Amino acid sequence: MRPAKVGRPARLAAVEGSAKPRPRGMGDLARLLRGRSTGCPCCALSDASMNPTTTANETQRLAALHRYQILDTPREPAFDSLAALTALVCEAPSSILCFVDESRSWTKAGVNNEILEVPREGSVAALVVALRESIVVRDTGEAAPEIQALDAVARHGVRSFAAVPVVTPDGHVIGAMGVFDRRPRCLSASQLAALERLAQQVTTRLELRRHARELEEAQAALGRSERRFRALVEHGSDIVTLIEPDGIAAFVSPAVERFLGYAPEELLGANLFGLIHPEDVDRVVAAFADRLVRPGIGEPTLFRFRTREGDWRWLEAIGTNAGGEADVLGMIVVARDVTRRVRAEEALRRREAILAAVSCLAEQLLRGAAWQPGLDQALGALGEAAGVTRVYVCERRRANGGPECLVVEHDWVAAGHRARQRDLMRNGVPLEELGLERWRARLEAGEPVQGNARDFPRRERAVLQALAIRSMAAVPVRVGGEWWGFVGFGECRGEREWSAAEVDALRAVGNVLGAAVERQQMQERLEATVTELARSNAELEEFAYVASHDLQEPLRMVESYLALVQRRYQGKLDTSAEEFIAYALDGAQRMRQLIRDLLAISRVETRGRAPQRTEMGAVLAEVLQDLAETVRESGAAVTHGDLPAVMADGTQLRQVLQNLLSNAIKFRSEAACRVSVDAERLDGEWLVSVRDNGIGLPPQHAERIFAPFQRLHGRSEYPGTGIGLTLCRKIIERHGGRIWVESRPGEGAAFLFTLPEGGD
Repeated sequence: MRPAKVGRPARLAAVEGSAKPRPRGMGDLARLLRGRSTGCPCCALSDASMNPTTTANETQRLAALHRYQILDTPREPAFDSLAALTALVCEAPSSILCFVDESRSWTKAGVNNEILEVPREGSVAALVVALRESIVVRDTGEAAPEIQALDAVARHGVRSFAAVPVVTPDGHVIGAMGVFDRRPRCLSASQLAALERLAQQVTTRLELRRHARELEEAQAALGRSERRFRALVEHGSDIVTLIEPDGIAAFVSPAVERFLGYAPEELLGANLFGLIHPEDVDRVVAAFADRLVRPGIGEPTLFRFRTREGDWRWLEAIGTNAGGEADVLGMIVVARDVTRRVRAEEALRRREAILAAVSCLAEQLLRGAAWQPGLDQALGALGEAAGVTRVYVCERRRANGGPECLVVEHDWVAAGHRARQRDLMRNGVPLEELGLERWRARLEAGEPVQGNARDFPRRERAVLQALAIRSMAAVPVRVGGEWWGFVGFGECRGEREWSAAEVDALRAVGNVLGAAVERQQMQERLEATVTELARSNAELEEFAYVASHDLQEPLRMVESYLALVQRRYQGKLDTSAEEFIAYALDGAQRMRQLIRDLLAISRVETRGRAPQRTEMGAVLAEVLQDLAETVRESGAAVTHGDLPAVMADGTQLRQVLQNLLSNAIKFRSEAACRVSVDAERLDGEWLVSVRDNGIGLPPQHAERIFAPFQRLHGRSEYPGTGIGLTLCRKIIERHGGRIWVESRPGEGAAFLFTLPEGGD
């Protein structure tokens, strides 16, 4: 390989023959160097070649040099031979082959040269690299000072030398090949040409050496790759097979024995399609045939494969059409045992289906008051989701003081299976006769009963066999903290291991069923309470009628006769007697008012009319008309804003406003009485306020004043029965609202209550 031409070395060569055509040697070289730098030429060369930041190509040149990995390597016969041949051809006592890196000139081979390396500054090879040209010096004694300063001249007495560049195929000068002599002399043109060709041989040898090294590295990498592949195939977790177009196994990796139980040699020559599950084989064969006519890697295929023991494992396989390989024909298949993943996915799907069924069942049970209608259908959805044969609900009963029995209340049976639970437990069989005392203990303790029939005690196993159940799981249903019964799964087709998710689903069903039963029981109690309350209200209304008629009539007679005595004997009795008569008359009047108030309270629910759209402003106007005399006498100023229409019983709303306004005027302070009535919309209802500037009340009594007969002042200060605010609360609560007071002593009071909007 001939290196790229980098300069015109003939211009500097000292040729044999007449001295007339003086070569460009010492003086010309000095001038050339000076033309490159105004300072010391050697220093200039050193600065330019040793500092990569000042020479753009230096980084690339060094990269080319290091690519050969030649520096600091042992002696090599090939390069020693080239150095010896160089000295022989050029008839020189010594020769040298140097490579120049960032800081030094390193010697790879030479004749009569013991110097391994010298600093880059001042080396002949560095000068060749910097100039990218051959250098020939006939007599260093006559050379310029820059040449005489070179290390070979100054320290080792070299009188003449010739050095040519070692050039890479891409044109980078990485070193020099040269000859040296301790006497002045000049190479012939043929010797100089030979020296250049020998430098080219150095490059050729470097390339061969690099290619050999890269080939060796590639072979080593290939060997490592082959060993890794073999280890992967022999010890990996995947089953690797080579399947011929007719389905015959030509190669099977050892992993098949770990996962499927077959020794590899057992499957060699066998048709592997015959070991695939009947439900999957057509799909796998179709995928195999499709991949045979298409190059590249196929899509993953999931199927079941029979193990040596006869059970089935799930495999996921990817096939690669190997028809493009000259020595391979068929399909390379990599299969992985994914049985655990498939089962986990199936368990997850089943769990999601069970949860959906449980959610549906919960909605079914909690939708209405009665939980029985539609329960069997909901149990069917649960059974299909869980993949079981039966789902049943058993209730514990004790009739007429007899023994505890289990009665099948509801059950679902998969198609093709006859239900036997009802046959065995339709009328209830005592637990002691069934031998299920252990079940009762576990279920009462809140623990499940689960397992395969063959693992149960003898008497329990006999019950399950009579029901044709081979595996079961049951959890308790608790109502009000007591064991009510249980809900269970039954499997008649074979044994089964019940997962935690399935048992948890049963627990959820048991909890929902218990809540539904408890809700129904509470509903029944509520209905009984409502019936009793209606009866009590009827009696109360009857009592109210009696109170309004039978009690008030004698009271009116007492009041009338007392008034008659007071008028007839006024001035005829002593002061004490007149005072006693006045007390008695006042008491009778207060008793009559109290009876009226109690009657009003009793009639809030029984005599109240259905709420309807009512204009509050109109109701307030009627109240102010009724209270006109009271307002005038007290000097009160009653104002109001825009009042809305509300949904209310107008008569009862009038009672509320009249009581609140009367109280505001009654409990006025010495200041001029001011009362305001306002309303504002708040979250779909109206907030009504009645505010005054009266005497107020302590906050701690804000709730107490709404209780019957509760007064904060004596009757001598403020008359009344203590029933008015109780009546207000009862009316507002009947309308679905709330009433409360905000007040402080001496700061007035604000009574607030809410009412539904009256619509448009």
